[in-house]
Amino acid sequence: MINNDLSDNNWSTLDHIIEILQPFAEWRTRLQDKYNNRCIANILPVMDELTEVLEIAKTNHRYHTHHITLMLSDSLHILGNYYRMVEVYPAYVAAIALNPDIKMEHFDIQLEERSDAITLAKNTLNSMWISLYKGKYSATTISH
Repeated sequence: MINNDLSDNNWSTLDHIIEILQPFAEWRTRLQDKYNNRCIANILPVMDELTEVLEIAKTNHRYHTHHITLMLSDSLHILGNYYRMVEVYPAYVAAIALNPDIKMEHFDIQLEERSDAITLAKNTLNSMWISLYKGKYSATTISH
């Protein structure tokens, strides 16, 4: 007969996972209530905050168990993949840069240690402006 009961250690691990995931649940609710359009410019600041939550959790000695360490590493890896998409796709860069609350400050702050990524984001936005908009609309066209 197999014993399927959870040990005290298992329950402790589950409690720690719930603690770590609590900000994710709170943000999910806030985003559903406030930003039901799921615009990338609204999501990225949340991703920044949740990444910080995971980074802090990695340094908390209470969370240094095999399962939690793997969960944190995998979660940070997945968020990193989303950040790399933002750096590559011009539409994401434009959505963030054109948001009056965020602008290019997002890249300057969140990528401050990666000047190559900041330069890439700015170059991407500049290239998009030149290829799609610069000189294509006159002031009279815009005002009508």
